[in-house]
Amino acid sequence: MAKPKTKHEALTFWENHSPVMDAFPLAFPNGALMQEFHGECFRCESRIPVIEFRGTVTQPIPTVITIEAIGLCRECMLLTPFLARIRDDFSLEYIENTTRQWVSVRPAPPTLWQRAVQCLHRTLRG
Repeated sequence: MAKPKTKHEALTFWENHSPVMDAFPLAFPNGALMQEFHGECFRCESRIPVIEFRGTVTQPIPTVITIEAIGLCRECMLLTPFLARIRDDFSLEYIENTTRQWVSVRPAPPTLWQRAVQCLHRTLRG
């Protein structure tokens, strides 16, 4: 999805797509699960509720999930575009809205408890 050029294009995209939360949780072949997606309003920087993200969730390769969405901030009535790639190690790449540059974020290493839960989940999934 290219950044919408007009407010009308953004609103049309938002109206014609289903909530991205319908695709969650997102599962990777290594057993990793992504439970939810968060984003902030471009104008007021408040968190946009997950129900207000509309767009597509695709998995171009087994280790990467792409989210192309527009989030609606009801506080300031602004539509904010999001383009993000999530990898199975939960690293994240997204396009920053002001610079239009890709930004990479690495997660903190999982805790012992998180690793145990992931191991149990992989065992139960077979």
